[in-house]
Amino acid sequence: MNNILRIGTLLRERYTITDLLSNNSGFGITYKVRDNNHPNQPSLILKQLKKPTASTLNIQNLPNLEQEEILNQYWQEYLRLFRIGIFGICYAKLLNKMPV
Repeated sequence: MNNILRIGTLLRERYTITDLLSNNSGFGITYKVRDNNHPNQPSLILKQLKKPTASTLNIQNLPNLEQEEILNQYWQEYLRLFRIGIFGICYAKLLNKMPV
């Protein structure tokens, strides 16, 4: 995933990226962000999810249609787990404006 956002990027006209915490996890990129509407509050953590690929799942030898089906299943499961809070507080509205 090469779409790492720069420090200082403003998201949804409200959140500013202040630090890159991790870009090497299997699930995506993790940022520290500041809520500009509440500058005295603690920083927030934002997770930009990374879509799985055939090579990361080691399924590149399967037929393309089967690969697509498996990749879609994994992506839906990532989203489901994220929404129920496995990764911490969910900022789904913020993620709507981020590249995936």
